[in-house]
Amino acid sequence: MKSTGLRYGQAPAGNGGRLFFARHKRAFTFVNEVPVTINEYIEMTSPINTPESPRTEARYGANALFIPAGADPTVDAVRTTIINPRRLFDPEPFGFSHVVVATGGTRTAFIAGQGGEDETGALAPGFGEQVEQAYRNLRTALEAVGAKPTQVTKITTYVVDYRPAMLDVMTLYAKDTFGESLPAQTLVPVPRLALDGMLFEVDAIAVLD
Repeated sequence: MKSTGLRYGQAPAGNGGRLFFARHKRAFTFVNEVPVTINEYIEMTSPINTPESPRTEARYGANALFIPAGADPTVDAVRTTIINPRRLFDPEPFGFSHVVVATGGTRTAFIAGQGGEDETGALAPGFGEQVEQAYRNLRTALEAVGAKPTQVTKITTYVVDYRPAMLDVMTLYAKDTFGESLPAQTLVPVPRLALDGMLFEVDAIAVLD
């Protein structure tokens, strides 16, 4: 769900969608003293179905969310909050987050390890190509359950004969897949994987709805 950019007294053009407001449900303060607020979204229904009322603004706050017609409100309602405590190193340059909190979902998808093989089972020739294909396969698996990369909360990566120089390639494709919604991640160096010549594998946990 994305912010509408609406100001109070405005309504979305047309009537092809559903309008929500956010009110603060509870705020958590972590050991790094950074407050993290979890929002509760309340759907507005007739007769108050636009942000016209000052009383509505006072009650629900200024965060309006609009779900266009045809969008899946259960999928769009899943939200993740990234928390990187100040007492831990900054993980963003390495393509992951320390903590991800998911709200709004009741189902979880556990996605098996995806490697660098195409739909015929043939492995890509090199490490970089296998990482690229593995994340492509992960996106395909997410699409199969109606999920987006932003709904992934945790991944585990397995790398054969890991060396720090490999991290740049892994980070590149992780950021390409997840953007700013970097999931928590554990990297596991291993002596080998299931297939001869397989160099990389990534599994994932995603919150669906």
